[in-house]
Amino acid sequence: GHVQEAATSPHANYVIQKVVSQLTFSAASFVAEELAGSCARLARHRFGCRIFCRLLEFFSTQSSTLQLVEELLGETQELCCHSFAHHVMQAVIENGNQRHCKLVVAALLTNPLAFAQDKNASYLVKFAFRYSCQEDNRVLLAQLSHPDAIAALAISQYGCHVVRALMEVEELDTQAVLHIIRQIMPQLRETKRGQRLLVDLGLEPDSF
Repeated sequence: GHVQEAATSPHANYVIQKVVSQLTFSAASFVAEELAGSCARLARHRFGCRIFCRLLEFFSTQSSTLQLVEELLGETQELCCHSFAHHVMQAVIENGNQRHCKLVVAALLTNPLAFAQDKNASYLVKFAFRYSCQEDNRVLLAQLSHPDAIAALAISQYGCHVVRALMEVEELDTQAVLHIIRQIMPQLRETKRGQRLLVDLGLEPDSF
């Protein structure tokens, strides 16, 4: 009964990760069972978050792992923006079942522009484009590809990464996005990240 304690230890968390990644589920199932009831707290922990990521990586279809995800999704929006817990939400998008992935994306869709500019949730928005179902992808794209959103994202410290991800979405009118970016080039030239974005989009020569 020491999994929760070990999960938050700088050294013992590696042992728990090894148990999950090296043993069969029947031998490792006690890990998931002992995390139940404290999921949100442990997902927010620097080391605890790693255990959930390993469980989703190796045992995402097991009922005890699914129960942990159900517990976590009670606080989806807050966890998406947390510096450690967002890694767990990313693992749900990547390795979780379709319903759980859809629930995380649904949380992002409550305010996609705000999440896309958040230090941590912006990573999840990028992953949502890659892993979400076609319907959710279409809604997310519609919310983030209109001119005001593109301009806001391009200027944003974290949103500029989402612009790069947007440019890889097949359904996007990339020329329309580049037209919007050209209109705010003076503002983008004022910051290093803005200059980098212009280079990455082929709108400035690479002088870095």
